[in-house]
Amino acid sequence: MSSARPVVLAGAVLAAAWLGACAARAVSPASSEGPLRVAAGEPFTLAPGERAVIQGLEVEVVFRGVESDSRCPRGVTCVWAGDAAVAVVVRAAGKDEPAQLHTHLDPKNVTIAGARIELMGVTPYPSTEAKIEAKDYRATLRAEAAEGGGR
Repeated sequence: MSSARPVVLAGAVLAAAWLGACAARAVSPASSEGPLRVAAGEPFTLAPGERAVIQGLEVEVVFRGVESDSRCPRGVTCVWAGDAAVAVVVRAAGKDEPAQLHTHLDPKNVTIAGARIELMGVTPYPSTEAKIEAKDYRATLRAEAAEGGGR
């Protein structure tokens, strides 16, 4: 029984290293010189004003910011979970298409120029301790090829 512990521990270490390597290759960091470059289907996180080019889809996603955040703060009992609404712009073929995506209400995703853009989450999560400044929000999104095209 005690000889199994090193094997389990080694397996856990290898799994953590593999997951870290996968996360590291999912995106290349955004810089002031250009957008984040993301593989289609991989989640990516943007700050307000940042943009990501989705490789293989010929689209760029710009996170404009959080338009409203009524999510129930941690440690508070609420009647419903609330919702955060984010504004994005999808650029494709020289055309900007604005969209609003939600954490709990619809739409949670939008299809534009053959790309399905989905809101995965918004951070930070509200608390009663401090107000969230607009610049501190982050949106985690995913873009993938849409089945049947889009608008």
